[in-house]
Amino acid sequence: MPESLILVNGSVTSIKTIAVYSNRLIKEITPEVSWLVVNPKVASINDNGTVYAISVGFTEIYAQYKGLKSKGVMVRVVNKISDDTYSELKKVLKK
Repeated sequence: MPESLILVNGSVTSIKTIAVYSNRLIKEITPEVSWLVVNPKVASINDNGTVYAISVGFTEIYAQYKGLKSKGVMVRVVNKISDDTYSELKKVLKK
């Protein structure tokens, strides 16, 4: 899962959840996790990992799988992409 997302209000994106097991097996587990959204007024997520930007603000999304909780994905929903946000995105995409 990404560390953070910046979404324009009304937009949709998807995230995938990957498990790495002790035997080095790597498996996508997105359909098997349960999701927790800290502020569901800002964004929501369905069982397939589709994230919906609902209103301007900040929230975090966590995946839970077999008693384990993922690191949170910080979600920022904006009305439009400002010049500062665009510059921030360019820096992130260069990594």
